[in-house]
Amino acid sequence: MITFAELATRVEQLEKRLEIIESQISNNSTNQNVQNGNINQSNLIESNMIDNITISENSYFDKANTSFSQNDLPENPLDDFTFCEVFGGIEITQYNGFDKDNIVIPKMIYNQPVVSIGENAFEGVSAKAVYLPDSIKIIKAEAFSCCSDLRYVKLQEGLQEIGEEAFYYCTSLNKIDLPESLTTLGESCFCNIALEQIVLPSNLEIVPLNCFAECKHLRKVLIKDGVLHIKAYAFEETAIKNIIIPQSVKTIGNRAFDSINEWELDIIFLGTETIVESSYDMNRWNGGTGKPTVYCKAGSAVQKIARKCGCTVKPLSEFQNL
Repeated sequence: MITFAELATRVEQLEKRLEIIESQISNNSTNQNVQNGNINQSNLIESNMIDNITISENSYFDKANTSFSQNDLPENPLDDFTFCEVFGGIEITQYNGFDKDNIVIPKMIYNQPVVSIGENAFEGVSAKAVYLPDSIKIIKAEAFSCCSDLRYVKLQEGLQEIGEEAFYYCTSLNKIDLPESLTTLGESCFCNIALEQIVLPSNLEIVPLNCFAECKHLRKVLIKDGVLHIKAYAFEETAIKNIIIPQSVKTIGNRAFDSINEWELDIIFLGTETIVESSYDMNRWNGGTGKPTVYCKAGSAVQKIARKCGCTVKPLSEFQNL
């Protein structure tokens, strides 16, 4: 259990972070009614919800730090790219440039918007940062896979889809912000990267198979209300110690949170109908070997499952009042 001194230190750190946050983003949509009061996902994460302490999404989740904005950087010359015409505009199909710290993808090519990044287009490129324009709608499969030096990708509102293994094995990529416009993630799209924290937007309905698997530094995850399904192994082998499951989530696939902290894991369920799957042994929690502490509502589906698997089960109000 977190001590008051530890909590005070965390709050002080969060207040300092607030001074450098560029904008405030309201997270009111994530408020959920629970027994004995209201509970907000971003208030619960890691602080364990001490009364009268409010932690906003922006104060808890650091925004990516870069030494300059995209506006300070010139777009790469067209000779750096191979591209083709597709429905709605232009797709970048290959990067032809040489080693650069930063790649700025143009918004327009020959008076047409750049709308997509093709499969394997930047695979293995050694850039440290990539800036995508707000015209991009789709990042296709393996577009940035195996970019081992890549640390930051600027994704903007308007992006709708990220394909399978798009950022697979980008082992230095530790900062990425997913826009609210995002609706689709491909399997293993962020598998085995250096990500430390992530906010899943409310328009994203499915967290796919192996999406954040083997992100061994991933500790902080905010799942916004609107997500419906978390597929198998989605957060396997991460460093998550507690996770809040919003009311909108209907199913959690096999070993979705089979993390490296599985014996210290707290899972907080805000809804009553979420089903936790186990494809191997119904007496093993979510098909794994660990037994997390489960906080839930009385009579919820997960309460019965957790008890059968021998997990410690506590009322949601206890987590709220810790």
